[in-house]
Amino acid sequence: MTADEFVDRLLAVRAYAQENGFTHGWPNFEQADYGEGRGLVYGCYFTRAPQSQTFIEWLQIADLAIESSYPYDRFWRATNRWAYYNGYATATPIWGFWNEEWPRFRPVVQVWASGLDYLKAEEAPLRELDGQPPFEDPEGCVRAANRWAIGRGYAAGFPNFEKAEYGDGRGIVYGVFGVTHTAQLAWQDVPAYELDRILANGPIRLRSTSSVEPDIAVDPRKGTIQGWPARQ
Repeated sequence: MTADEFVDRLLAVRAYAQENGFTHGWPNFEQADYGEGRGLVYGCYFTRAPQSQTFIEWLQIADLAIESSYPYDRFWRATNRWAYYNGYATATPIWGFWNEEWPRFRPVVQVWASGLDYLKAEEAPLRELDGQPPFEDPEGCVRAANRWAIGRGYAAGFPNFEKAEYGDGRGIVYGVFGVTHTAQLAWQDVPAYELDRILANGPIRLRSTSSVEPDIAVDPRKGTIQGWPARQ
């Protein structure tokens, strides 16, 4: 999977979630073809948690102090740190490219509020993660973090792309957020053609939850972001 394909998957699943009445959605980067007529399907998680708990933010470049969404592990790590320093539990990237109206990098992220009883920060020893993926393999890191979390009783999990080694015998550990079954969480296999449809149909409008920022239109074919007029 290329870096562009990785970013497109995050964006398409988030847009699919919005289409189907969910607050947020993200892929676990598992896939299968069960021979039942749907073709290739991608594993995804969706939540109906209220927007007071998880919501979209459209950031400025200065918020993350990076100038590009590549390499993607750095983008995700910067997003997580921005959330932490601003009093949130974490944030995960949805998209990050050039703003068409103001030619600067503008990240679009999904924020998770602090104090959520269904979201727990964990440290996963690298040796316990399937394939021991390096950060340069973000797809593998997301997949391995999710499998590790499920193996420890969570409904799902995702990485924050932080790592450390404390000299306590565990070796290198990766930061992982475990999501419990109380998160109004739904797991679905989404046909690949549904996500392809979303990416092919022009600018994707993501509804803003901010009273200041307009809704966000992302065009993955052009690699641009622009603001839509605020909803009436």
